[in-house]
Amino acid sequence: MPTCCHDLFDPLIARRLHISTGSATELADRLERSGHISRTREGTDRRRVQLVAQQHAVGRILGELGPLFVDLDNLSQEFSAEEQAVIQHNLRGAGDRLRFHAATLSAATHVGDLPHKG
Repeated sequence: MPTCCHDLFDPLIARRLHISTGSATELADRLERSGHISRTREGTDRRRVQLVAQQHAVGRILGELGPLFVDLDNLSQEFSAEEQAVIQHNLRGAGDRLRFHAATLSAATHVGDLPHKG
């Protein structure tokens, strides 16, 4: 039984992974051949193909990552509410900086376009 976690289409995957649409299609082809996803046609626009995760693939991934999630949850319980707030602040700030630098790198067409420090 398939399950859809998000509306995913080859062009959206290409944008999210910063790869060409051809590479995204090849990735989807490989995932489909291995039984991890299926493709379904979207409504009236038959050109739009939705990628649907297969339940067994989702279950396998969650099964493998489940112990990590439990471990991380247990770790977070070792900190007071105040400590958790500081950690959360730090992680959000780190995430903001990572997104900024990733956007800077993806906006640069070649190394010479990158801003210089110093």
